[in-house]
Amino acid sequence: AIQAVTFHHHWVPLAVDGSGNGLAIDLAPGTTGIAGQVITYGPDETTRRVVSQSVSALLHWAATAVQRGDVEVRGDEVTYRGYGSFLDALRDLPLPLT
Repeated sequence: AIQAVTFHHHWVPLAVDGSGNGLAIDLAPGTTGIAGQVITYGPDETTRRVVSQSVSALLHWAATAVQRGDVEVRGDEVTYRGYGSFLDALRDLPLPLT
């Protein structure tokens, strides 16, 4: 679903963690992928994952998580269920998010 490359110029970064890892909108998916899917990338993301089928699906999931109280905001720090990083949380969540 994702091309086997370190980074592709048709991946549009959506969020980053400051260490070179992040989420991107994939406009050049692999043969079984969907253009517009949201994926993980970066040096710590040795297994690339499809996070959601689209940006709108990711935003819908995020809005629901906020409503459930799974997201905590303190100043400029945002945590999901106690994880220090959303990318860390994604490793334990069933993907793609819906």
